[in-house]
Amino acid sequence: MGSERNQYKWKYFKKHWGSTEKGREDLIKAEQAFQKLWESHKASWLAAQMEPSLPSAVPTPRVAMPEYSLVRNYVDQIHDNSDSSDDETDEYQAYLAQKTLKQKPTNLFSWWISKAEEWPCLASLAFTVLSIPAMSTEVERVFIYQNASHRAEI
Repeated sequence: MGSERNQYKWKYFKKHWGSTEKGREDLIKAEQAFQKLWESHKASWLAAQMEPSLPSAVPTPRVAMPEYSLVRNYVDQIHDNSDSSDDETDEYQAYLAQKTLKQKPTNLFSWWISKAEEWPCLASLAFTVLSIPAMSTEVERVFIYQNASHRAEI
């Protein structure tokens, strides 16, 4: 694989941050931490697949947000149709073995939806990670406001 094809996998990080001893140590820790996260998520996901689903008495209303609804409905469909007994290949290892994309997808949610049938557990983890806000600015603003209000009371 050429370097342009590895830009979104571990080789990218090794190339750009692995030139120092500290960088290499940090990358090893990051890989180990992600492997631990993957194993934990996979165990929880597989356990959830084994639990019998009970139909809800009243259907839960969905928020009308196109991206969220698209992802949620597709993940529900995958969970309903998945065969968790076929665990011959680890999804994360299969993902790493795939050639990387020549260019970045324009919509990561759509890309993972297209891969959810092939890697349902990994796609579930991807949706969880992609749902984490990229910035904590709003949270920090609340804490700053709270501290200022508290100081004014004193």
